[in-house]
Amino acid sequence: MSKIKIALASSDGKFIDKHFGKAESWRIAELNTQTKEYREIEIRQTPKLCQENGHSAQTLAELIKILSDCKYVFVLKIGIWIVSELKSKGIKPVEFFGSTQNAADFVFKELKV
Repeated sequence: MSKIKIALASSDGKFIDKHFGKAESWRIAELNTQTKEYREIEIRQTPKLCQENGHSAQTLAELIKILSDCKYVFVLKIGIWIVSELKSKGIKPVEFFGSTQNAADFVFKELKV
């Protein structure tokens, strides 16, 4: 595994600043585990999970499908039931307060590269 993708709930590309359910766009970054390089490759638009009438299982499934090629999802906050849904699809959710670069460094450290 030399390259992996991570999804970042960030409005500016610099800091993780969005809750999972309120994010309507995700910054997707590619991490090269051999060179420890991090680069943003795209911004994906997604449906907002949190609505006035609650959460929709269908919207969550759609959101997970859009992020399915990412190994990690970095958010400011996330609900516990969403954590289990992401994990069941092989995506590791991480509540994180910091920069997008620090999020990448977190992954490198966790993967011991």
